[in-house]
Amino acid sequence: VLAAQGYAPLHPPLRPASLLEDENEVFLRRQGGADLELHWSLFDFPHYRYHLPMEPFWSNARPLSLGGTLTWMLGPEDQVLYLCAHLVLHHGEEQPRLLWFHDVAEVIAHDSGQLDWAALLERARDCDLFLPLQQVLPHLAGEWKVPIPPFVLERLQESRPSPAECSLHALSLIHISEPTDS
Repeated sequence: VLAAQGYAPLHPPLRPASLLEDENEVFLRRQGGADLELHWSLFDFPHYRYHLPMEPFWSNARPLSLGGTLTWMLGPEDQVLYLCAHLVLHHGEEQPRLLWFHDVAEVIAHDSGQLDWAALLERARDCDLFLPLQQVLPHLAGEWKVPIPPFVLERLQESRPSPAECSLHALSLIHISEPTDS
């Protein structure tokens, strides 16, 4: 469907047959520069690729029309969870770019009245992704003045990630340093 609309892989895999097994996404570009990331798993890390409970993500997905073709996108809570986790898991050791914080802030601003914060916190716990929320949301509330309810910030400060999540991240240097504007 996407190929018929002019999309092609930006970096074609060396072995197309192994794409689904070895990766979690493909980057597509349409003539004229429109980019699209097509995911079949949220993260490339083996634990999350194989053990992340995807059913709740699918059941909360929203319909999206892309060039007249119906597809699905993450619901707002799952978008916030994914974007925070992407920032921390994929970019936690480097200088984070403002764009990654901006993406989270935009989803919160766009869906602020509809976000189920308690469900977001519960899903983060269930998915071993509590630590990314602890790293990103207080930063956005403090530095960016993003309207995050006080009870959320209190729970993030008072709660600890599960032992399993701590083990997953034991070798990582997960911290949020000052973002760059590039």
